[in-house]
Parts: sequence; C-alpha cells; structure tokens
Amino acid sequence: MKKIIKIFIFSILAISLSSCEDTKEEFNYVGFEAKTLTFGVDIGTTESKDLKVYVTKKSSSERTFSIAVQPTSTLDAGSYTLPTTVTIPANSLEGSFNVSIVDMNIGKGGETLILAISGDGIFTGEDMTLNVRQICPFNEVKLTLAFDTYPEEVVWWMTDADGNTVAASLLPLAYGAYAAGATGGIEELFCLPSGSYTFSIRDAYADGAGAFSLSLGGTALFTSNGAYAGGLDQVITLP
Repeated sequence: MKKIIKIFIFSILAISLSSCEDTKEEFNYVGFEAKTLTFGVDIGTTESKDLKVYVTKKSSSERTFSIAVQPTSTLDAGSYTLPTTVTIPANSLEGSFNVSIVDMNIGKGGETLILAISGDGIFTGEDMTLNVRQICPFNEVKLTLAFDTYPEEVVWWMTDADGNTVAASLLPLAYGAYAAGATGGIEELFCLPSGSYTFSIRDAYADGAGAFSLSLGGTALFTSNGAYAGGLDQVITLP
C-alpha cells in the first residue's frame, strides 16, 4: 500500500512540474528599459530621447502596446510630448518611442513623469519614472543658508558686474522672505555665466543671521558663520 501511495505522490509532482514548465514557456512579458531614468533638460531648451520597451517572446506580427501618464506625475502637462502607444516590430524583442520635454515649469528640485505600459493578454512590468531636472550649461552655484532665531530679519541678493540683480530672497527687495519662527534653512541654485558677481546679505537687527556658504561643484567659494553684523558684500569670480 505504501508503495502505491509513493507512486501516486510522484505522479502528482511530475504533473505539477510539467504544468509549471508549460506556464514558463508561455509566459509573455512587456516592460520598460528601466524603473527610473534621469532626464536632463538644458535651461531654456527642449530635450528629446528614445526610450526602449522590451518583450520576452517574439511574434510573427507586430504588436502595439498602450502608454499612459500616471496622474501622480508632477511634470507640467504642457512640458512634454510622447505617443500613446509603442509598437514592437514583427520578429523583434524591442521597440522604442520618443519623449520630448521642454524647459517649462520645472522646479528647482526637479519633476517626475511616470509612465505605465499595458496590453491585452500580456504581463506588464513596473511603471517607469523619469526624473526630470534642469541642466545648467554654465556655472551652477549653490547658496546654503541656515536660519537663526529670526529668519524674517534676513535679506540677500546677487548682482552681476553690471549691477543687474540675478537672484534674490525676495523681489521687490525687502525683508520678510522667510517666516518668523521658521527652522532649518534654505538651499538655492543659480545658473551663472562666467564673470564677476557680488553676493549681498543684510540683517535688519544688525547682529548677523545664520551661517551661509556659496559653492561651485562642491568647492566652497565663500563661507560665513553668520557673524556679519548688519551685513556684508562678497565678490565671487566664476571661470
């Protein structure tokens, strides 16, 4: 009797394994080339890229799959152009589609464009997130400013060699850019051509404010511990 039971169990396992192998052979999958990609756009320009889609099984006829933008994307709808479908040619395992993004309403921290792919009778991969950010073609200068107890008392601005204001904490220039009681600090990025610039900072109570630094590519251009009394004007030269 035990021998009969063992033969029965072995038969069931053999059928199950055979079924799994059949499923594996029939498995058909489509997905994007990556889960995340960085998509850089030069300031004031448009950037286009061809993105890949792959399938696991070839077909004797071309296949078309749908592409949709997920509502959780933060990129402005008017900033991008892309097709609603992508086609895999016959007897091929890959296809491509073009995404074009213009530098419009891209925040300093970047935006996301999240894409989903779908099709009938096929398994689909994960969404692809395009991390969209501006690329500075010049010098990307970073200002790091730590708040003291009274952040509302600080104001700063930067001018070029001709006296034009290229950045400021608040325009028209005034105190109050940062709320009373705010904690932490801020980071600002400036995209500046080569030349000489003057960074100016003032404290309304004339006792200095939080520490700050200006850096280029991770290298410090100027640092202050915040003990600048009423304020200071610091010239920096960019290559």
